Amino acid sequence: MTNKLEFGLFDSFGPFEMQEFPTVLEVYEAHIRQAQEAEQLGYRYYFFIEHQNSPVCSVTAPNIYLTALACRTSVLRFGLMIYQLPFHHPVRLAQDLATLDQLSRGRLEFGAGTGVLMHEFIRWNLPFESRHEMSAEALDIIVRAWTSDTLTVPGQVLATRRGDADPQALPGAPPARLGRRPQRGLVRLRGQAQL
Repeated sequence: MTNKLEFGLFDSFGPFEMQEFPTVLEVYEAHIRQAQEAEQLGYRYYFFIEHQNSPVCSVTAPNIYLTALACRTSVLRFGLMIYQLPFHHPVRLAQDLATLDQLSRGRLEFGAGTGVLMHEFIRWNLPFESRHEMSAEALDIIVRAWTSDTLTVPGQVLATRRGDADPQALPGAPPARLGRRPQRGLVRLRGQAQL
């Protein structure tokens, strides 16, 4: 294995940028073109952030945006840094991301975290103080959905009963990265050390 430096692009576009373009489509197109240019320049990664009802990011349907990006690139690895797990039903998210991983031929990078802005939780009527428990349970469900043939979840916060766990992500993919505070240390997920 050779040690080489890899580059990535960390993107964000907020409401202020949405107002600068005549249409929302033009904003998305501009950012997808930037990702295509980064790919042509040899960049390995493209990430952007998820914040709900926030001036930081205006991508309200990140999986749809990432699917469009996947269709317009060929080798660039991409993902959201991070999915705020309390805002997503874990089975639905696992299905969506497994499908995206399949459509992109295994280029998806999965970033997960709890969320840090209380006002986002208030707007979704979710208990901010329970975000760690909700996220831990959701992450467990997502990983099991990707790695098990069947899935039953009797959970405390989320209850799910499904016979099959299809579609599954490609074998060994997507790599997962966890947004964690440094004092909590490293977490191992799917055989890879993650932050």
